[in-house]
Amino acid sequence: MAALVQERTRSLKLKNALYNEGVPRDILEGFESCIELNGMRGSLFFTCPGHASWSSSLSSFILDLTRSNMSAIYDGADGWGWKEGKKRAELNDDSNRYIMIRYEGSKGEGVVALKPGDIIGFVSFRFLMEADFEALYIYELQFGQHAQGKGFGKHLMNLCDQIAKKFEMN
Repeated sequence: MAALVQERTRSLKLKNALYNEGVPRDILEGFESCIELNGMRGSLFFTCPGHASWSSSLSSFILDLTRSNMSAIYDGADGWGWKEGKKRAELNDDSNRYIMIRYEGSKGEGVVALKPGDIIGFVSFRFLMEADFEALYIYELQFGQHAQGKGFGKHLMNLCDQIAKKFEMN
């Protein structure tokens, strides 16, 4: 049993090395990178804290969107409350992986408040050990109001499921 846990831990470290330790492989390789849902087009990209594609403005955007969507919910939960520093640290943790969606346009008149290249949402996840099994654990799934209800969240959840299968997680 101990050997199995050690092997799973080693395997998990390799999966977490996707952007750490100088291994810049794209977790989205083999998956569709452009999507169109309910008349809105987006492109996917993968990033994580510490990689060259990560920036302070991206980090700020992620925190701002999460705060906008979640702070009232946190504040309404007994004993929780929105804790800016704690959430910032969690979102910028080196083990986080992000799949972001950039707005690429809309059919018809489009969404006036967005311009091509704007990030409309993201999913953040980590590869973790849960009991004795490797797991892809989703931390956040956040979208701006113009992208909510269009199916992008469902698409990212399905993509995370496919990634977990690709990396042979239970």
